[in-house]
Amino acid sequence: MSDSASFLQAAAQQAERLGEPKAVRPQTTAQDNKIWKAALQRYYDELANGGYKGHAIDRDLWDIKDPEELLNQIKTFPASERAPEDLNVLKKVLLGLSDFAAVAALALGMNGRVAAVIWGSIRLLLILSRPAFPKIIQMLKDLETTLPKYKNYEKHLPMTPALEDALCDVYTDIILFCAQAITFFRNNPNFARSTTIWSQFNRKFLGTITNLQNHSRRVDEEVDIIRMAREADSAETLNVIANMKTFSLSWQAKLPCHILPYGLNPQFLERSKEVSQVRTTLDPSSQEDECELKVMAIHGLGGVGKSQVALHYANMSMKVFEVIIWIPSETHVKMSQAIANLASKLGLPRNDTDVKEEDMQMVIKVKDWLNSSGRTFLLIFDNVEDINVVLPVWPSSNRGSILITTRYSSIASKRTSNILHLQSFTPEAAKQALSALAGLPAESEIEVAALSKICRSLGGLPLAIVQISQFIRGRGYNYEEFLKLYEKSASKIHARGETPEYNHTLSTVWVMSLEKLTPEAEHLLSLLAFFDPDLIFERLLTNSRASLTDDCLEFLFDDFDFGDAVGALLKLSFINRSSAQKSLSVHRLVQYTVLSNLPKDKATSFLTATIQLLSFGFPNKWGETGDHQGHGYESWETCREVLPHVQRLIEITGKQKFTPQYPDKFAELVFRVGTYLWETEQPTTALYLFNFGLSLGLDPEGPICNPAVRMLGHVALDVAQPRVALKAYQNTLAARLKLFDSSHPQIADVYDSIACAYTEIGDVAQAIEILDKAKAIHLSNNPRRMSRTLAIYAMTYLRAGKPDEALQALKDCWDLQGKTEEQICQSRYPKHSGDIVLLARIYHMQNKKEEALELASKTITIRKGILGSKGPRVADSMFIVAGMLRESGKDALARKLLREIIDMAQGMIEMQGHLARSLWTLGSILERAGEIDEGAGLKRSAREVRGNIQGRETEDNDTDESFSKLVGFMLW
Repeated sequence: MSDSASFLQAAAQQAERLGEPKAVRPQTTAQDNKIWKAALQRYYDELANGGYKGHAIDRDLWDIKDPEELLNQIKTFPASERAPEDLNVLKKVLLGLSDFAAVAALALGMNGRVAAVIWGSIRLLLILSRPAFPKIIQMLKDLETTLPKYKNYEKHLPMTPALEDALCDVYTDIILFCAQAITFFRNNPNFARSTTIWSQFNRKFLGTITNLQNHSRRVDEEVDIIRMAREADSAETLNVIANMKTFSLSWQAKLPCHILPYGLNPQFLERSKEVSQVRTTLDPSSQEDECELKVMAIHGLGGVGKSQVALHYANMSMKVFEVIIWIPSETHVKMSQAIANLASKLGLPRNDTDVKEEDMQMVIKVKDWLNSSGRTFLLIFDNVEDINVVLPVWPSSNRGSILITTRYSSIASKRTSNILHLQSFTPEAAKQALSALAGLPAESEIEVAALSKICRSLGGLPLAIVQISQFIRGRGYNYEEFLKLYEKSASKIHARGETPEYNHTLSTVWVMSLEKLTPEAEHLLSLLAFFDPDLIFERLLTNSRASLTDDCLEFLFDDFDFGDAVGALLKLSFINRSSAQKSLSVHRLVQYTVLSNLPKDKATSFLTATIQLLSFGFPNKWGETGDHQGHGYESWETCREVLPHVQRLIEITGKQKFTPQYPDKFAELVFRVGTYLWETEQPTTALYLFNFGLSLGLDPEGPICNPAVRMLGHVALDVAQPRVALKAYQNTLAARLKLFDSSHPQIADVYDSIACAYTEIGDVAQAIEILDKAKAIHLSNNPRRMSRTLAIYAMTYLRAGKPDEALQALKDCWDLQGKTEEQICQSRYPKHSGDIVLLARIYHMQNKKEEALELASKTITIRKGILGSKGPRVADSMFIVAGMLRESGKDALARKLLREIIDMAQGMIEMQGHLARSLWTLGSILERAGEIDEGAGLKRSAREVRGNIQGRETEDNDTDESFSKLVGFMLW
């Protein structure tokens, strides 16, 4: 005897011991619904076909009264066979089936026996399939999701014969599936060992799902007809509908019948891929056994071109569809009018009745004709805001196709899984589209740059590109002229450009949608307007450590409320969300619209909140001192995430004239990001940020700004401007002497920087004097903080031609840190890679050529691992190695490295000094090798590059020494 049979027998025996009667099949009576009797008989017949006699199952079928009782029995299964999460899923499934059973009982005029069959069958099915418990739970879940959702109308709509039939068909399919599953598992106790047997059963189940979907659709359609009748306030409407069922379709339709608002648009651009996707999904099938209505939905932001894609497809498809109709679907009235127009074009007979009732009759007649005519048709429901508006005319013919356009992602998924989320154009596609529509190719570098900036500002939104192209044509502007005007008068330009095809401008396209937002969604969108639009990590928004004081943003720190706000914006396509990255993105023009309509006090509030959130988005080491001064390399990844958002704040505070409530916090945030840029070898952008922060009106000698003044010196050293650096350091020192005693460690830190600048200038004596001051301060406070001072001693001694003293200073530096040379090589601290470069150069000066070359070559790999494959410090290590190779007569390898530097430096403003130095050096090598022409050409290029370097402090002599000074003596 199988385990399952034993379980059943034991259950029956236990019932007898407890004195409980065995459950038996209830006797049907004359009063029982005939449809239910027929369904029940089919259930028993299915069991019999599988070798399971009715009397054998009755004892297990009829004694469970509700889902709760069923769940309690399933909980007695061994824990190893059912996971807690499976029970949670099953509970939800049973609740859904219970909702259906209540309506089915109402339809069939029966009591709880309707549901008892379902609960008993599921219990038996789960007992027999216990090794596959999770799979069966998933099947039941799939089955439950196909059911129509009656809960909202089960007690409010009258039951009609058609609705009764449809509900009974759904009920019959459910219990037949249970019967099939019971016999399958009873007859195949070892099913888990055969993938073939399981596949056959799974195919049958998929057929059941298809049938249920069709029957559920019928239920929905009948309910929509009843609802429409009630909305029409006509006592005779149900009779009208009943009469429509016998409506004669003997009249001849006038075909083909194509009703579209506009013809083929010759300016329709850059959507061939999307139109092809629609065609693949919706074109009539050549297969005779095609059994499904084809449905597709396009959703996306207003102005993204959803209607244009649909219209283009429709105009291209007139040869494949006999009927095409464009149905504006914002309201019932517009939909009914469009359908009435189709009925008239088809020649469908009309009745001389009330207009409201006649429109309703036309909807029903058209739907019946579409379902029964066998003609191919395409219905385009445009701009759907409520799925219930289109359901009354929703056909079921397998000869038809339906295309929905909507701004709502939730509506797009209501009736189909074929969904196209239409996005704005890519930058390249946007440029091509604007050039074509404006009839204006960009023929100069200035025009190309202006065109790119315009398209970036428009975010590739098709509506914007169309309307801006018309403005450019109308004014006769080129792109540079338009860009200057747009940067000053964007709002005025956005208010222009309404076209016959689209009755919105950029100023009005989102107004109604914005008004529908919940307060939390509105506040979230206002906040997102201050972030860079492309990648906003949710953790930056929901970090409770930020301690925002604005009550309207409390929802950010509640996962559920935050999810609701995100969902509301997703629903209207205002934002996109990446579940993989847990990030959001928002369109630039949506941001512009939101910012333009924010009152000044609200703008200040959201700006303040953004600064606070970003300030807590990465570790704050501003103003801290220590052995690793300045470098927050451990937080580079989080700094990288915050950087574009800080740059966005700088941009909009300038353009929109917003003033932060706390400029000191804003300045500190800007300085922290600027430091990250300097650390990652982006000195030009870092310089811009430091200068911006210093322009916010704070005291440059105060604790927030003083470290930034020092950072200006660090940036200047990186671009070989040691005199500029020296001035910045001296200003920093003067300010710190007002804050600290002259023997304070913070004064020693600045002395280190000043000494470094003197060394770069070549004034070694002055550098040593300053370093001695720093050393004295450290010795009187904490000698262990002197490692940085010792490293600069080593650099200065090297510059002075004293390699032995340099080596001793460098080793003393490492001893203070408790590190060996091997540990320094393995360190991820960027300045340690500079220490190895310094050691290689010391060895080289000591005539330890092989050790020097080996170490210098190692620094290329080390720096690439920390800073990436390109950049000033990688190039500097390569140049040092090339010089050592030249000395050893390996010119071919040296040439190769120099050419690599030249290639990597092209177009990088931070590397123009490296580019000029390498061009000159390679030219000299080639000239000495007899390759005069190429060598001379490289040297000409070197002079040109040098001439374009702003702020260079070297004399423009044509010597190796002069070109070498375009790069700092030592890049840490």
